[in-house]
Amino acid sequence: PAIPVFAIWLDTPEQTRELSDHLIDNGVFVPASAYPGGPASVYLRLSISAKHTPEQIESLARAFPPARALHHRSA
Repeated sequence: PAIPVFAIWLDTPEQTRELSDHLIDNGVFVPASAYPGGPASVYLRLSISAKHTPEQIESLARAFPPARALHHRSA
């Protein structure tokens, strides 16, 4: 069965932590994790469920910076 947990990471642990900080600053609590055996040395674990309202999901989408901004950070 599919599990609605998404792992998200960027090129470096620092960039991933910056993304976590950005999301938290914008009202979305997605702390950076550093568990052994994870998909990356530092990553975000995000889960969306049927209990989330459309407004909460829209808020999440707005909180993510544009991919272009993430790309420029890695350069």
